Amino acid sequence: MNPTVKLSLGIYIGLLAPAALATDVHDPPPATLELSQAVEQLLTTGECGGCFLRYANLSGQNLSGAQLGGADLTASDLSRTVFYRANLAGADLRGADLASASLGSSDLSGADLRALDLSNGRLSRALLRGARLAGSDLTGANLGAADLTDADLRGADLSGAILRHALLAGVDLSGGRLRDVDLRQTDLSKVGTLAGSELNGADLYKANLAGCNLEAVLLVDADLTGASLAKARLAGSDLSQANLSKADLTGADLSGTVLVEANLTGAMLSGARLNGAILIGARLSGNLIEVNLSELDLSGADLSGANLKGANFRNARLIGAAFHRANLYGADFTGADLSKASFHHANLRHARFDDAKLDGTSFKDALSDRDTAEVQSMDPSDK
Repeated sequence: MNPTVKLSLGIYIGLLAPAALATDVHDPPPATLELSQAVEQLLTTGECGGCFLRYANLSGQNLSGAQLGGADLTASDLSRTVFYRANLAGADLRGADLASASLGSSDLSGADLRALDLSNGRLSRALLRGARLAGSDLTGANLGAADLTDADLRGADLSGAILRHALLAGVDLSGGRLRDVDLRQTDLSKVGTLAGSELNGADLYKANLAGCNLEAVLLVDADLTGASLAKARLAGSDLSQANLSKADLTGADLSGTVLVEANLTGAMLSGARLNGAILIGARLSGNLIEVNLSELDLSGADLSGANLKGANFRNARLIGAAFHRANLYGADFTGADLSKASFHHANLRHARFDDAKLDGTSFKDALSDRDTAEVQSMDPSDK
């Protein structure tokens, strides 16, 4: 054997790797001869598929292109190791130290990476199909354009991670933490489930979430500008202060959703279910023809300029709501609480206000007809 290789082996396998696998703490010490032979084979040939490398110290090694499919790397020290385009498919990496390791463009399909610390990990374009990542720490990790098809990410922490253009079909992200994650223009329409996840502050600009299960998800202050949420299930979710401008919510289930101070400017809400939703201080504009907003709390909401022709506001709570220059032709406000609401320059022709509460309501310069003239005449500002 080359003396240089012997020296290298002495450096990298002379000591056990510091990481320990919690589930195997009672395992006997590794077979030193078997381990040393495996490491020698890996370092000299780059081929070590299915090898026993448990507890190996490979810190700082350049293993680009190495063949490690099915290898046992549990509790090994892989810190600062380069695995660019390496084959780690089916490898067992539980308990391994991967601090500052480079796994970009590597094949980790089916690999066991459960409960690992992969924070700030470099995993862009990695192949992680069917990988087991439940409970792992992926905060700040770069997973841009990675293939995570059918991966298990239940309970994983992806806060601040980059997932832009990642493939996420069949991924289970239930209970995951994705605060401030970057999912811009990413297709999430085939994700297994996001139910119960935290996506506060997430960047979902123009993301495709059509048909997704987003029930009870936290999306506070999330950016969903231009996102597709058609037929998405958002029941019980919190979208307070979220930006949903120009989002497609056609046929979405928003039952019981909290939309306090949310921006829905230009959002498409045709056929959306909003029963029990809370839209206090929300901003809605754009084309909302015949939208059903009955029974909802829209106190302080800004609907200025919206096309609300034929909209249903029956028994809605609209205290202090603004309808400036809105088109409310044929809208139904029967039984609604419109106290201190303002309809400046709004089109109220053929609108209905039967049994509506109009304390302090302003109709200044509103366009009315015979059906609404009597209501408008109640505005003291027009006297």
